[in-house]
Amino acid sequence: MNSKYAKEKKAGLVIIGVTDEAPELVDQWVQDYEVEYPVVILKDGAFEKTLGVQFFPTAAVMAPDNEVVYSGSAGSYSGPLKKAMGKAKKGSLWPKSVDKAFSKWQAGDPGQGYHAITKLLDSKNTKDNDRYWADKFKVYMEAEADRILKESRKFVDDGLFYQATLNTESHLDTKEPLPWAEGFQKLVDEMESDPLYSKEISGGKIHAKGLIADQERAYLDAFKAYKGVYKKYPNTRIGAASLTRATEIKEKGLPGYEPSCRHCRQAKRACAKHLVKVKI
Repeated sequence: MNSKYAKEKKAGLVIIGVTDEAPELVDQWVQDYEVEYPVVILKDGAFEKTLGVQFFPTAAVMAPDNEVVYSGSAGSYSGPLKKAMGKAKKGSLWPKSVDKAFSKWQAGDPGQGYHAITKLLDSKNTKDNDRYWADKFKVYMEAEADRILKESRKFVDDGLFYQATLNTESHLDTKEPLPWAEGFQKLVDEMESDPLYSKEISGGKIHAKGLIADQERAYLDAFKAYKGVYKKYPNTRIGAASLTRATEIKEKGLPGYEPSCRHCRQAKRACAKHLVKVKI
């Protein structure tokens, strides 16, 4: 279903999983099968009752106007479900003018995205529906910028200068200044004033590779990356952060963990067969 999610997402369709299982079971299932699409937990058969169908697995296809165009057995993707998906309305749920601006934001260009939205709001020729959605997205973008700034602040406090830099650079490298650019610039100035700034950034790049390995549950690779940071940059904040995470991985018995191994998954650590002994 992950591949279907990726394919349909590009076509403007969204796939959402629904279950009535306990959160801890769902969390484990999502982890074991590396589920990429969102999963919603609805209790007491709410999903089936709303659709007027019985028993799992079942599926439904909804149009942007909330009309249910198909409900019934999920079956195989080549059956009725595929036919319903083929007839489903594709494309953006909001006006093209707004979608074009928001796409720039999503593509990592907040400057062009935000200013395109404000131009729509400033124009007398903007249709009421377009203006409604433009205003919604303007509020969203401003709130998201505030969230990113707070997240970057925490990164700096935790010694993760490189992560903070990745967060802030696209909000500063714009043709026209963004309303919140001053707050981002102050944070960057604070980082650059640190006497070990260059080492913090260099170490942060290696630490970032460890974070990716961590997310992919390749804990041995993550450990090696973190160890490389605190060995090379021992007196830095990023070195201390890397040492902390490397120690956690070692103490939890994660080096060598194999996501495809049932024993590793059940133990939530590397099993006796896959465990790799490491030294801090």
